[in-house]
Amino acid sequence: MATIKLKRTNITVRDSKGANGKRGTLTVGKTQYHSIERGDGYKYLRPGNYNCELGYWTSSNGVRKEAIRVLGSYSNGRIYIHPANWPYQLAGCIAPGTYKLKDGVGNSRKAMRQIFNAIGGFSQGTK
Repeated sequence: MATIKLKRTNITVRDSKGANGKRGTLTVGKTQYHSIERGDGYKYLRPGNYNCELGYWTSSNGVRKEAIRVLGSYSNGRIYIHPANWPYQLAGCIAPGTYKLKDGVGNSRKAMRQIFNAIGGFSQGTK
């Protein structure tokens, strides 16, 4: 199974809804993705090593999506790597994309499919 590494930059963007986001990169095996996280004082993943579990994240409109849940006491199981394109769609989570948008990331769903393929596929509960 591939290791997933997150590296943040000091670059902040502001999306059309007024939410601030932090840019970074998410590396899975040998493949690197652009990433975006919510700023504005939202919870974020502290530096360190974490175990993860495959599961489902539920969006604010009730849609369930395949995601990677970060485990540990700091996360409380509420920090996910899931598809999103703009900071306003995140609340402590991380969204990968295959390219940068002016204020977010693009092709996030495609990036998530590629990540699942790199780690051996999606199977709920796999750690």
